[in-house]
Amino acid sequence: MNYSIDSDKFALKLNLVDGDIEIHGEERNDIELELGDLRKNTAEEIFDIKFENNELTIIQKDSKKLLKTFNVKDVDVVIKVPSGVKLSGEVKNVSGDISIHDIAGLVSGISTRNGDVQVVNVGDIDINVNIVNGDLKASNFIGAVKANNVNGDVSIAEGVYRQLGINNVNGDISISGEFDLEEDAKIKIVSGDISINSTKFTSGHKIYINSVTGDNNITGDFPEDAIVQQGGLKELKNLQFLKDSIQPMIKQFKEHFKFMPHEKVKEEVNPRKNNEENIQMILKMLSEGKINAEDAEKLISALNK
Repeated sequence: MNYSIDSDKFALKLNLVDGDIEIHGEERNDIELELGDLRKNTAEEIFDIKFENNELTIIQKDSKKLLKTFNVKDVDVVIKVPSGVKLSGEVKNVSGDISIHDIAGLVSGISTRNGDVQVVNVGDIDINVNIVNGDLKASNFIGAVKANNVNGDVSIAEGVYRQLGINNVNGDISISGEFDLEEDAKIKIVSGDISINSTKFTSGHKIYINSVTGDNNITGDFPEDAIVQQGGLKELKNLQFLKDSIQPMIKQFKEHFKFMPHEKVKEEVNPRKNNEENIQMILKMLSEGKINAEDAEKLISALNK
């Protein structure tokens, strides 16, 4: 399916249940949509698809019965756009990876329950990423990244960073690049290591690092007072870290997955509430001295295996 575009700005609303999503730029003047091996009439039974005023909407229906009828277990979505386009909107998935690359700009909310998110070569960006199980990799961009991740690593590299806000429960955080911050950056983690390397620091703002367990490795070109390290086990005395970091993440995930009526989503997402209650209990046990930091880390890791 092909659509004509008459602007360098393109809006997208994409909600998918099962399958990978790829959005990439190339030398072309139109937008091309591929939905796996589905024929057009089958695709229209499974998806609500609409294009008008340079805005493409693709919503997977409550399609458990339809998928069974058409013998389709999952559908990969590929969207090819002109490389000079600036993309805005939202990309949401339940089970599958999301890859966005080689476009001029990106302003978007990106969510997946179970899958990796990769954003590469996207020019100017302002993204808000939410992941339950999976890694985030972002590189070669200029702009702002806000990310919440429950179980997985966050890797941000080769960029110029104007805004950074990273919350992670279980996994490592690695950030390398040029810091030209427009506001203080905030990096929060419960279980995992933090590595930050500055190739150039041209901001008067600070980077606040708040971690419970794990090592912090800070290298590169930083002013003496640019890094403020907080946290440690003392943060758990009143569970303030949990209130400030994990609970907002849970709220974000609930909001991002409201759009899906699909039965599988209910099965996938509801157990997460129990997991987060378990994480709260583990952190409370740690703060009360009933377990040590190593035991807490192992328990949190085991929740998602």
